[in-house]
Amino acid sequence: RARADLIMKVKRSKRVRKALSLYTNVFGFHPPYQVIVDGTFCQATLQHKLHLKELLPEFMGAPVHLFTTKCVSGELELLGKTPLHCQLPFPLLPLLLSFHESQNAKK
Repeated sequence: RARADLIMKVKRSKRVRKALSLYTNVFGFHPPYQVIVDGTFCQATLQHKLHLKELLPEFMGAPVHLFTTKCVSGELELLGKTPLHCQLPFPLLPLLLSFHESQNAKK
């Protein structure tokens, strides 16, 4: 069982490196990577008691900056859940403008 887990970790690691290499070459992404956390992702990490600030840089092999949007906080409040920043196991995430907010700001 332990050998099978190790093989899966190696395969997953290779897939992640391959995907990041593609995004680096095609779209010009570079470390530190900016990751937008949504409500579902946040709920899953809380449910499994994962600490993203520690695990994501290890998983991606590079520094990572975590962000969220106002829309995510609003969505969680509409669903009757507490705001995102109250649930996170790490400090309040910086807010980014979502695509439609940036479009409205240009008008």
